[in-house]
Amino acid sequence: MIRSLHFTLVTVAAAALLLISGCAPSQQYIMNKYTAGESKFIDIDGLRVHYRDEGKGPVLLCLHGIQSSLHTWDGWVKEMKNNYRIIRIDLPGWGFTGPSNFGYSRDETVKFLKKFIDAMGLKKINIAGNSYGGFLAWNFVVDNQDKVDKLIILDAGGYPFKHPLAVTLMTAPVIRNIYPIITPRFIVANFVKDVYGTKSRVTDETIDRYYNLMMYNDNRKESVKFFQGISGQMETESAGVNTIKIPTLIMWGRKDAWIPLSVMERFKKDIPHARVIVYDGVGHVPMEEIPEITAKDADAFLSGK
Repeated sequence: MIRSLHFTLVTVAAAALLLISGCAPSQQYIMNKYTAGESKFIDIDGLRVHYRDEGKGPVLLCLHGIQSSLHTWDGWVKEMKNNYRIIRIDLPGWGFTGPSNFGYSRDETVKFLKKFIDAMGLKKINIAGNSYGGFLAWNFVVDNQDKVDKLIILDAGGYPFKHPLAVTLMTAPVIRNIYPIITPRFIVANFVKDVYGTKSRVTDETIDRYYNLMMYNDNRKESVKFFQGISGQMETESAGVNTIKIPTLIMWGRKDAWIPLSVMERFKKDIPHARVIVYDGVGHVPMEEIPEITAKDADAFLSGK
């Protein structure tokens, strides 16, 4: 009975998506709008990787979270580029990098990051990551501590937590088949508002960016593939966290509706030397929601102030 009801609800939801979906901007429009300025591309094992390299000083590599892009770090670049060389990339499956040609496992993606860093000629870096990007950041450190000076993780994956509704829907039968074809803007708007702790901070421009980049190329299809694969790893594979010896800063939004504070407490326990900052009224993407404040805190940590 329950399975039948679930199937009915999902089918109704899928039909509703069909009825209310609208027209997306052209692929060329999206490319022109979001690769203007400092965007560059580099080939990593046949994958055309979109990145930006801005500022001068110690290198800070920034990794975004799920269904996001390098643009989530715009505020940090604005605040910190006078003191740091900030390199940020669209991770495989999102933005303008496109579908991964090696899958989304932890090991393969960490190897990809190592190849990107080597291709850029970087000998020593600082690394920051949010959500899935935070999961990759600390895992990269576990495998390559000799290449990293300092680590910053923001609302990162790494321990078990209850799936948010968006993830549950993305992996549900019918919806996971419909989503790569039909994605109404209001669905993306709800996703963005869900990751912000203070909804009034969400602008139409921010919603447009998430929506337009989700509509680019095969990003929607790759999101489904990601959620069916790596999302499970991201919640359960905490092996190695307690081997992290480099200086570490843990940033977390107190109102994170995706990865709760209990996960932050697990990181704090396993990395006892880490500095922890919790932001009231902030959700899953602190660097995007309060860029000036989080950038100031990141700068103080990286510079040793």
